[in-house]
Amino acid sequence: MVLNPENYHSGEKTYSSLTDLYQIRLFHEDFENRLLLKKEEENGRRQELTASLFDHQLPVSDNRELYQKLFLDSKQMTIQKQPEPPAQTGMPSWIVPGAGILITGFVFLVLWYHQSRRNRRKRELFNQTLEFQSNDV
Repeated sequence: MVLNPENYHSGEKTYSSLTDLYQIRLFHEDFENRLLLKKEEENGRRQELTASLFDHQLPVSDNRELYQKLFLDSKQMTIQKQPEPPAQTGMPSWIVPGAGILITGFVFLVLWYHQSRRNRRKRELFNQTLEFQSNDV
């Protein structure tokens, strides 16, 4: 492939793709046939590899014992033990929510008591002010 830089600086404002400029047949039948052959080769290699690994057909080599240990020997399977559950604390599960409810209730009662006490004092002060004003007149 020969690149021609003059095509870029020709001054023409027409658009043409690089594949058209350099006569690369990207969407031609030959290109598509090559892609199809390449995919078929890859699928064939993948099938051969799958067959050799899972159908116990190993290539003859010095590493045959290694292949047997990795893929064919099922005696070396290990069983992992489940982790032990955490120790029981002896405290029932309802204690924490119950304590939260009691504390919330206590806080509500204290706030209610202070609010009612404040309102009662305001009424007493207002009544005293009225009595004082009525005595002065």
